[in-house]
Amino acid sequence: MQKKSWKKPKRRPQAMDYSILFLVLFLVGFGLVILYSTSSYKASLLYNDTTYWVKKQALFAAMGICGMLFIATRDYHIWQKKWWFAWVIYGGVIGLLLLTFAIGAASHGSQRWISIGPFSLQPSELAKIGIILFLAAYISSKSREMRQWKKMVIPFLFAIPIIVIVGIENLSTCIILLAISFIMIFVATPLWVPYWSGWSGRTSSHTGISYGAYYSVA
Repeated sequence: MQKKSWKKPKRRPQAMDYSILFLVLFLVGFGLVILYSTSSYKASLLYNDTTYWVKKQALFAAMGICGMLFIATRDYHIWQKKWWFAWVIYGGVIGLLLLTFAIGAASHGSQRWISIGPFSLQPSELAKIGIILFLAAYISSKSREMRQWKKMVIPFLFAIPIIVIVGIENLSTCIILLAISFIMIFVATPLWVPYWSGWSGRTSSHTGISYGAYYSVA
């Protein structure tokens, strides 16, 4: 009689979506070409190198692609057991955004960057990644509650502090964060009526914010 094996079966490696990978690489390459066409003349005047800014951007693009491939090959299910990590990301993003007001470098009338030696960090860009990771972790852990419209509002309430802080100095990123939040909640909930009500409210808020920004500049 053959003995049963009690060893835990190994998880099969996840297949990569090569169509998305191709689109990402295409957009990165297309962006580098556009950057070269718009910056080569000024780079040649300032640095005597037409590819000065392209090389810097290509370096960061290569680092991002390596990070993307590393994360894509990891089993994301392990993060479901580490719920505390989502709160670390949430608190870290808010902390960096608030730190920008204290030690951030001003440029073109807004204070968005934190200088770290030869590098500059824009926390509002990290906020995009942070809000996606946090909302994904929250929604996946509260999937049953997302069927109740009162519970559906809670993840958006968590996103509001990040959106408001970013909107003080960066209106365009604020609008993007709003769109990300509403789309993720829409995908997670079967309740369409509260969603579309919120969408109409979001459109009204966009109009109000735009008019407020216009008159503050004028």
